[in-house]
Amino acid sequence: MKKVFIIPARSGSKGIPDKNLKKINGIQMFVWSIIHAKYISTDEDIICVSSDSEEYLKLAREWGAETRLRPSELATDTAPTEPVMEDVINQYDLDENDNIILLQPTTPLRSKSSLNQLKKLIDEGENSVLSVKEVYEFEWCLSDNGNFQPTYKERKRRQDMNPRYHENGSIYFTKLRIFNDLKNRVNHESKLIVMNEIESIDVDSIDQLNLVNFLSLKFNEQWQEEVS
Repeated sequence: MKKVFIIPARSGSKGIPDKNLKKINGIQMFVWSIIHAKYISTDEDIICVSSDSEEYLKLAREWGAETRLRPSELATDTAPTEPVMEDVINQYDLDENDNIILLQPTTPLRSKSSLNQLKKLIDEGENSVLSVKEVYEFEWCLSDNGNFQPTYKERKRRQDMNPRYHENGSIYFTKLRIFNDLKNRVNHESKLIVMNEIESIDVDSIDQLNLVNFLSLKFNEQWQEEVS
């Protein structure tokens, strides 16, 4: 049962032009996902970057990844991720029990500890895993009368609250048979990898890019051996 890592790196971005090429510790943002995939991959596994840009694909090959030139209809702002995954999957002869792993490049800070958890869960035979962040929040919503109101009835102390878990967009894993059945990157019942706030930053603005660059100076010391 091989692992198939899919890294979707579209060139178009309105907020930050060519966002996936912005450098984190001197390495292009989407390349970090290749580095992370290689850390828990074996020789039989597949690491594939899907992009609409030949520049991106050339760089991906230089870092040892396979590539898929994405069709134009899957490279728009509104294109969902699952068809992009399916486009990659369809170019390989895979077994239904192979492991499909989506690494989204705009969350470029992943710890070895989180990736080791993913590998352990896959090796133990889990069918679906995703990464989340733990939150303790007092949420409000917009009511029918146009006013905002709290969704909670009691303002508890943090230590008395049950945590909630929000997808952070970094890691998704499911068996191929489940992906083919649900056309979804995860099953409805999944194991969770709880990541910290640093790992959960999804770069969508210049401020977030600057923050990731600052935090990565210390955070990415763990990856020094892999990139030197």
